[in-house]
Amino acid sequence: MTMRTKAVSVLAAGVCLALVAGSARAQTANHLKCYKVRDSAAKVLYTANLTGLTPEPGCRIKVPAKMLCVASTKTAVSPTPPGGGPTGTNAGLFVCYKVKCPRTSIPGVLLKDQFATRSVAPSTAKLLCAPATLLGGTATTTTNPGGGTTTTLPVNPACDQTAPVCSGTCPTGVCSLVISMTAPPACVCVPGTTACSPSSGVCAGSNACPSNTSCMANPAPMGPGCACF
Repeated sequence: MTMRTKAVSVLAAGVCLALVAGSARAQTANHLKCYKVRDSAAKVLYTANLTGLTPEPGCRIKVPAKMLCVASTKTAVSPTPPGGGPTGTNAGLFVCYKVKCPRTSIPGVLLKDQFATRSVAPSTAKLLCAPATLLGGTATTTTNPGGGTTTTLPVNPACDQTAPVCSGTCPTGVCSLVISMTAPPACVCVPGTTACSPSSGVCAGSNACPSNTSCMANPAPMGPGCACF
């Protein structure tokens, strides 16, 4: 093991210890917080064969979306839940659509999370949630003097506004996630063509990182993907 590898290992271990210690700054967003939305997408009806608790062919998916679910942390929970559930990784971001599947028999399941251990009896599927990318803030709608409305979609946010997913834009280079022991995770524009971020499929030396750092796989429980250490 080289001195550089040892240093990166110590840094990764330190990051993990900080997470385990419950640092709010580095807490893993392993919950989904869902919002009702008014979606400007055109109305389209799709059909698809879906899996899940049981295979369900011939399901109908209605666009526009009904809900937006984003990764969230939770703190100061009172009373304290019994715990015992899995910790999970970053939950990501999903857009949820109404779904209707042909009737079928769905078996009951036994579940355990932070709040309870219990049996549940599923009935019918109601929503299908698809992974999404956040491109910016809120769209604005203005009323035209002659009637009707105009919707202005937000522009892509800057790289440094999208931590920890690092999906923003850069004037030049790519948006990479940088993790250190002395500052919160940050998204930084780095010269190069392949970012080092949670969405990276491969963590390699060719991924763009600031000098004196290397692109490596995120240590658990930080979630999937890569970061510059």
